Amino acid sequence: MTLATRALTLVGLLGAALALVVAIALSVADWGPPGSPSYDTYELINRLAVVPIALMIGVPLALLWPVAVADRDTRRAATGLLVGLAATALGTAAEFWLFSEDPYAGPDSLGRNLSYLFGTFLGGIATVVYLGVLGRRAMRTGLLASGPALLLMSLPVAFLVLAVLPTPVTPYVTPPIGIGVVGIVMILRA
Repeated sequence: MTLATRALTLVGLLGAALALVVAIALSVADWGPPGSPSYDTYELINRLAVVPIALMIGVPLALLWPVAVADRDTRRAATGLLVGLAATALGTAAEFWLFSEDPYAGPDSLGRNLSYLFGTFLGGIATVVYLGVLGRRAMRTGLLASGPALLLMSLPVAFLVLAVLPTPVTPYVTPPIGIGVVGIVMILRA
């Protein structure tokens, strides 16, 4: 592993650790309508969330480094993961930096709703799906051992379970867990 690949991986791991803390904070945060004191805390946590999400991009960038992964399908999965994380970061930034004062419903909510839908929601879904695809590819190519690869492949199901069941944990804990697994394995294999 080159110095640049190792640095990108460590940046991604830092982002994953911070994103997990932010996701847990969001799970317990109370939020109300924009302008309320509880919303101000929720808004601050979400504004801060952009930084760890952006840092997590280091792991798929390290996977895409020219010498890191020779398998074309694994590179495609890493590219999808990169796009998903970038969309999540941009969507979260737009929702809570540009449209934070907009309501969640009504005629003035279009910017907020579109930034959430195309960025945070679809980017988060793409991230989790491509973590699962990456796990499948990594198991086939030997990039990851079967345990970490199976964990990655189970993340889309875990995301859906956390999204559907009435649990206090947000489904957005799954991307940092997946990024963390990939990053740790990359560092250990170096």
